[in-house]
Amino acid sequence: MNALSAYDPFAIKGATVSIEALLNTQLLAQDTSRLKNDRTKSRKAGDQRSFFRGQGREFIEMKHYQNGDDIRRIDWKITARKQLPFVRVMEEDRHAEQAIWINLTPSCYFGTSRCLKSVMLVHWAAFLVWRFLHLKHPLRLMIQVGDKFDEFKISNKQQAAQACHALAASHENLANTYQTIPDSTDINWPSHWRGKPNLWLLSDFQQTNLSMIRQAIPVSRINKITLLQVVDHFEQELPRSGRLPVKHRSTQTVIDTERHSARTEHADQFLLKQQSLAQLAHYFGGLLISASNQSFDWQDVSKWPV
Repeated sequence: MNALSAYDPFAIKGATVSIEALLNTQLLAQDTSRLKNDRTKSRKAGDQRSFFRGQGREFIEMKHYQNGDDIRRIDWKITARKQLPFVRVMEEDRHAEQAIWINLTPSCYFGTSRCLKSVMLVHWAAFLVWRFLHLKHPLRLMIQVGDKFDEFKISNKQQAAQACHALAASHENLANTYQTIPDSTDINWPSHWRGKPNLWLLSDFQQTNLSMIRQAIPVSRINKITLLQVVDHFEQELPRSGRLPVKHRSTQTVIDTERHSARTEHADQFLLKQQSLAQLAHYFGGLLISASNQSFDWQDVSKWPV
């Protein structure tokens, strides 16, 4: 049995969220290094604690270079030997505050295969909670459903479990109210937050006003941002299914999916949205990570800066 099949019990499926599944992501968060193999295994690769002269910070481990990493921390000897870029992770990185903000908009309560986008987002949020708790980061979780905000400060397993219960309850709230939640809701930066956290913003961003994010989140108040986006295949490409009835609240229309112009316009709108998201991430000096609710696998967390 390979490493991937061993984690099949953690597959994300369906239209509902179970608290047990969110609690079980704790096991995955603790074992993620076995999946992504970020750590080098030998002492030559630097998998031990040591001090770099003149930096005044404790060295923890090596990891694969990812977009947004400081290129000054690339270890060129290991990079040359492995033929892949590696960067040093320092003690101060391990203790940077992490702020997870999950925005469950009505468009998240949608999915054409495997699971709803909202189900995947909630599992991702739970995984990040357990992962950062395992790494001993100061941690905050903000759950937004429409105009309702719930905030949690997490420093132990009991608080992480309470956050998982809150995530499941928030998803149930979305299921019950998505038809009445406004299409566009405000994102208000918490004025009581101190320090400069690494901000994780989780959503599908279909109903998110990106210019509002620029205005609402002060660049000077965050260290960096990671936009973690779930995408349904339908949003990328219209299926060839003839005349497709579409309903949004009280508005109904029909899309002729056989028309080339309709499919092209649909794909172009998606690409424009993705470009705008990438520009937003760049504006904050951060990273956009997009994953499909149809094809996401937990091994994909190797692309996440965790």
